[in-house]
Amino acid sequence: FVSPDGKTGKHFYLEGLFIQGNVKNHNGRIYPSEIIKQAVDTVQKRIASGETVLGEADHPDSLQINIDRVSHQIEKMWVNGNDGWGRLRVLPSVPCGAIVEGLLKENIVWVFPLVVQVM
Repeated sequence: FVSPDGKTGKHFYLEGLFIQGNVKNHNGRIYPSEIIKQAVDTVQKRIASGETVLGEADHPDSLQINIDRVSHQIEKMWVNGNDGWGRLRVLPSVPCGAIVEGLLKENIVWVFPLVVQVM
């Protein structure tokens, strides 16, 4: 969805299911809900302490985020049942963020893989 931010006009924010617990994901892995809760709590604590949590629009080859492929910033995460939910802000001033913004403007929907890096 699009939401005004009061400074530069509008940014694209995506909010919803980030990662499911106790079900097989697209990589064939099953993450127990307790692991999901721990990961969400860690990310949320880092956000609350002022750290920046970045992500890529595509799944990287490793768990390390490639700074040249960053597309969004995770603003908050929370647990809902077995799952991790969150809100991210697309970063249109970086190349991959501009691609994501363009796809959203064209109403393109895809599975947005979640791999985040705290910076």
